[in-house]
Amino acid sequence: MARQPQGALLETRRLLRGEPDEILARIDAEARIFGAQLRSEEFRTAISAFLARGRAAP
Repeated sequence: MARQPQGALLETRRLLRGEPDEILARIDAEARIFGAQLRSEEFRTAISAFLARGRAAP
């Protein structure tokens, strides 16, 4: 873990402190939000552009 970004590690540790129920609630909320973003028009547009660049490469 020494090679990991220190800021990210500290933030992760901060987020994991607390009651297990609170942590699980945060994880559930994050999963719902992430899932909603994956179904968004913004994501579809971005992934289409990304895949189109890959097809254009030799």
